[in-house]
Amino acid sequence: MRRIALLSLSLALAGCGSANEGTLTDEDGDKVGTYEIDGGETRASITDEDGTVTTLAAGEQVPVKLPQGFSIAPGLKVLNNTHVERDGGSFVLLTMQGDMPVDEAIEFYRKQAEAAGVQVNVDIVTGESTTIAGEGKGGLAFSAMASRSGDKTAVQLTLNQGLK
Repeated sequence: MRRIALLSLSLALAGCGSANEGTLTDEDGDKVGTYEIDGGETRASITDEDGTVTTLAAGEQVPVKLPQGFSIAPGLKVLNNTHVERDGGSFVLLTMQGDMPVDEAIEFYRKQAEAAGVQVNVDIVTGESTTIAGEGKGGLAFSAMASRSGDKTAVQLTLNQGLK
């Protein structure tokens, strides 16, 4: 739980925008990690009591690292990328935007997920928004949400591979 709170703090600090760095402490004041914010990009490293290191990188400048078989849909621009790694697992949250219609964006990511062995078992359509989700081989959890606003489609892709 402490890890989640510290990562949330790191994400909140990402909005500050200017160069900044510091130390993350637990509720007892003990150092558990470090963070650095530079031009809209946040990087943090946190060490648990057992020595497990969790790293986070968030911002539009963070290089996109997706699991094999996944890519950014043509015409979508990455607005924000959050990447967390710990103990061999990874979590990616991409926020994108473009001209692609909602149904095309969802179909693009559905095909990638199914090709990666994900069984898509959630399919929710509400107005101008569609969400799909499922789980697959090796503990891969997947979700994609697309919604239309005006002439743009916003897409959020979440991939979690072995991170608990």
